[in-house]
Amino acid sequence: MIISFLIRAQHNISGSIIDENNEPVFGVTLVFSSSPTISTISNFNGKFSLSSYQRLDTLLIRSIIHKPISIPIDFNLVKDSIEISVEPLSHQIAMVEIITKDPISEKYSVSKVSKLDIYFNPISKGDPLNAIQILPASTNTNETANPELRGGSADRSRVYLNGVPILNPVRNAQNNGLGNFSLFNTELIQKQYVYASNPPLTYGNSSAGLVSIETNSSIDLNRSQIALSLANIGYMLNHKFKEKAFLQLYSNAQGSGPLLKLNSSSLDHLNNFSSLDVGVNFHINLSGKINFNTLSYGINESYRAKFNIANTSDNSTANQSRKFTINNLSYAHNNDIIKISTLVDFTQSSFDFNTLNSNIDKINYFTSLSHRHEFNKKLNLQYNIDYFNSKYYFNEILPTYYYSISDSSSVFKSDSILSNKSIESSFYINYLPTKKLGISFGLRKNLNNLSTFDYLSHQISSFYNFNSTNRLIVGYGLFHSYSLPNSYAKRFDLLSSNQLSFDYFHETKKLNVSLAYYHKSDKGSSNSVNQPIINAVVTNGLEIGVNWFINKNITVGLNNTILDQKGVANNYELDLPGSLKYFIKSQLTYNNPKLFNTSLSLTNRPGLLYSTPSSSYYNPDAKSFQPVYTEYFNNRFNNYFRLDFTINKIINVKNNPIIAFLTISNLTNNKNQMSVLYNQDYTLIDYNYYQERILYFGFQIRIKHEKRTKK
Repeated sequence: MIISFLIRAQHNISGSIIDENNEPVFGVTLVFSSSPTISTISNFNGKFSLSSYQRLDTLLIRSIIHKPISIPIDFNLVKDSIEISVEPLSHQIAMVEIITKDPISEKYSVSKVSKLDIYFNPISKGDPLNAIQILPASTNTNETANPELRGGSADRSRVYLNGVPILNPVRNAQNNGLGNFSLFNTELIQKQYVYASNPPLTYGNSSAGLVSIETNSSIDLNRSQIALSLANIGYMLNHKFKEKAFLQLYSNAQGSGPLLKLNSSSLDHLNNFSSLDVGVNFHINLSGKINFNTLSYGINESYRAKFNIANTSDNSTANQSRKFTINNLSYAHNNDIIKISTLVDFTQSSFDFNTLNSNIDKINYFTSLSHRHEFNKKLNLQYNIDYFNSKYYFNEILPTYYYSISDSSSVFKSDSILSNKSIESSFYINYLPTKKLGISFGLRKNLNNLSTFDYLSHQISSFYNFNSTNRLIVGYGLFHSYSLPNSYAKRFDLLSSNQLSFDYFHETKKLNVSLAYYHKSDKGSSNSVNQPIINAVVTNGLEIGVNWFINKNITVGLNNTILDQKGVANNYELDLPGSLKYFIKSQLTYNNPKLFNTSLSLTNRPGLLYSTPSSSYYNPDAKSFQPVYTEYFNNRFNNYFRLDFTINKIINVKNNPIIAFLTISNLTNNKNQMSVLYNQDYTLIDYNYYQERILYFGFQIRIKHEKRTKK
């Protein structure tokens, strides 16, 4: 809204940007529609100056945390300067929403993660998948980027990027598929939604939660970004081709030298790591109705670190090379949207630990055709046909006895090729009988001529808006997915999950409260070294989340989850490590771009259950002691407590912001027990620990490429 006009000469305009509290606003982009390549950004005092070559023009005001504004300008009428008031999008900072199909999926229990939430959350380390861990629905207990939602394992959850599944979406990958960071660049993300449970069946192959990410469909400015930190140097280019196309190119090189020197005592288990990645994202509007996007990404990475299995501890070496390309073509006409999405994904990985040598190649192909039709504002329909082809090539030397991995241990060669092909079709309908009530129903069926499995997934979801601030969502469904092969389980297993959930939301300008109860019954075998084969898991969970917006600068969040999880192995029931009497996550955030932005996050939960052998005996064939287990999950690690801190400062140099940041992980340097290390005969134990205190800092420079107009 324009509050006042004062005058300035000819086609030059200047003024200030203020918010709803009459405070100056920094970082708002202003551009004239007649000259889209010439823009400016409001400074810390909210001031700006911009020129136009047209007497009659339209001033466009854009900000990721404020509503867009378009103001017609007649320079014959404009006086010296103008004052513009902007309104916030919401009190949840700068939503970078995470959902691929907005109209359909708004009816689900969806958590929205913002781009600034990612940067301001010290747990995230600037990574979009790590940022999920602060949500009450996240039950990830291993400090990795792999999503684990509402008690579901990472093997059951799925991450979709631009409508295609990205399996094992992590960097710094370990042999078990876990990794510290995701493959995704936060700067590319436009939308990111987290489905904690009951994900819409327009997506496939998920029997737990689901994360859906979409890349940018437009960019505002031509600019470069340079990042430099203790372990990373990166560059990113954003370039617009007129108004219909843009290119984003980025690369990062990582090395462990400075990080290890500064944090040597906390990272004594890590010898070195390195990685180099390159990504290209190109988007073009071929006509008013047709859009095409292509994203290609490649990474080479390696690390050398201490590792242990059973009673053996030694150095391990891992290498991984991965390349994938995603193509999306969409056509929109009247009430119809047709979309074709494809994925080609290649991975080569190796892992060496004493006598264990594992080389695994993976190839994944995915193609999807979807059609969505909106009959009217109350009724829409979508159907999909998806083809997925996954191949794994194993070339391994493995120990004959899992507990004997010394240099003299017996080994065997294991070469195998696994393949899983499937065609699935889905049908989804969404009906809004009233403004307050909505009902959704979905089916997904595999065509079993390509697969040895036959299954039908189904779901129903309903929401009711009591008023503008209170909402209830109920969901029920049967979901299916495939397990991912690894060195311990070389097979594709069919997994299923019956899920029932109730989610309540209370949302006001000052306070957001969410409550959830869910029940899940999962089937499908899962096993690992030293653990029993678990064929069924029953999970009951209770969540509460509170976000209090104290004022425009300060936000307090408090989440807690209670999780009861029992498994069935060999016809007897046992408590699983995922059972938690409490899982507290809290965050205090202060956001003031004129001064600094800072955040403090706390995570507290009981230690996980683990199994200890009751005795051991020497096996001469294995040349090692063999542990004997009479019961499982019979001990518990100490309580887990972690405090993380981050602070950043924005320095504006000629409208080119420099962002300096400092992060301290595990601020109090707690020794949080992660796993057990035994001596040779299993009579004594020691512990491996989660990440100890880490100091990390760096800065990012954003440089505009537009021509500047002389004043």
